Amino acid sequence: MKLSIVLATRKRPGMLARTIEETLKHIKRPDTKLLIAVDDDDDGAISLQDVIKDPRVIWSVKPREDSLGGKYNRVLTEAPADVYMVMVDYAPCVTDGFDDLIIEAAQVYPDGYSMIVNHLANQAFSQMNAVTHKLAMKMGGIYPTVFPYWFVDHWFQDIG
Repeated sequence: MKLSIVLATRKRPGMLARTIEETLKHIKRPDTKLLIAVDDDDDGAISLQDVIKDPRVIWSVKPREDSLGGKYNRVLTEAPADVYMVMVDYAPCVTDGFDDLIIEAAQVYPDGYSMIVNHLANQAFSQMNAVTHKLAMKMGGIYPTVFPYWFVDHWFQDIG
């Protein structure tokens, strides 16, 4: 199985650079991809393309979507995989081999419909979400596009 991670960013190039650098250190699988979803008016993030040159990183620069779900859903067409994980620009993954762990967890249910979440950020919501391709297709995307900014993760976990 193959993992693609989509990292949404918005005008925080310093945090973004640190998050990419730290996350790449902990990726174990050679086929794991990290898609950076950048808005076309985010000059700071766009300039990092010339600095961060790693074959595992894919830069996606497009006009800003009307929803955060739309931004995350870019990965479905720009870096197709068996499993998708979402990230933000201020929270790197620091567990060695986290990508192996996500792939392992995604295979627990043999029908291919699986959600993967980690420890809770509060009493209700996890800090990381991942989903199999099959379930993302059934849901119409990783996240819905009806919320402009917030609640995509709430919706995701309610479905789960």
